[in-house]
Amino acid sequence: MFGVEADLLNENGEICSHIQNIHPDFIILSAHSKTYIGNKKLIKEGYLKAIEKYNDKINFIGHLCSSQFVDYLGAKDIGQIVTSANKNGIPLELNCANMVYNRTSMENLNVMVKNCDRLYINSDAHTFSFANLKLTH
Repeated sequence: MFGVEADLLNENGEICSHIQNIHPDFIILSAHSKTYIGNKKLIKEGYLKAIEKYNDKINFIGHLCSSQFVDYLGAKDIGQIVTSANKNGIPLELNCANMVYNRTSMENLNVMVKNCDRLYINSDAHTFSFANLKLTH
């Protein structure tokens, strides 16, 4: 099975989900500060539109609680994205690399964990260390 971590590109919900025009069997949708070219203040709208457009192709939403967009995605925004993901049967991913390297918004993580239907933990950090992880669920 060929999978891709697709990039959310802008507030219109456009995504890049292929590698050299090879389309995957499996998509994790994520936003990255280096590839998101839209208005960062409208990133929530980008997630919601991407879920609406590609819900039949998105298998996961990745590192939604990453601190890279914390100035633009607050707890209420995360809650709305999680609600849309739940409605469309899309699970969320908790990227442990972000936890280990202190790149996680704990407030957003708590909202995500409290409200999501399904959460998968990815040890992208290549470790199972959860020192300092305190969730209020």
